[in-house]
Amino acid sequence: MAIILADMYNGFVESVNGKNGIAVLIPEDIGAYGASNINEAVVPISLQPNTAYTLLISDRGTFIKFTNASAIACTIPAEATVNFPIGTVVSFMQVGIGQLTLVPDSGVTLLTSTGLNTSSQYAVVTALKTDADEWTISGGLVA
Repeated sequence: MAIILADMYNGFVESVNGKNGIAVLIPEDIGAYGASNINEAVVPISLQPNTAYTLLISDRGTFIKFTNASAIACTIPAEATVNFPIGTVVSFMQVGIGQLTLVPDSGVTLLTSTGLNTSSQYAVVTALKTDADEWTISGGLVA
């Protein structure tokens, strides 16, 4: 059981189990009157030094740091190839100076209000699978 120091009316969580940071609530944690139990979530971090990468099922829920100095293409595969559940989230960060481009596999739609290229070094982008072969892309992006 977590110890929570929080202002439940304003939604501010000061600490969870004595640690500061972001608290992630999952459906099982939510009671009728707010949080009844909070479990800490640790996001796995993956380093990718290559200039080409295709997401794997093991990337589900991962924060991927791309470190190459050259341009990088990260392909989001079709559901027939890698069947990510709807609701899957993958986050990306351009750590090196090589710009990261998200590339949809054949039949995949990437929904974004801007573009599919990271805006600069240290830009962070998130992909959320919202339907079969459909992902919503947000964050530090340019055309």
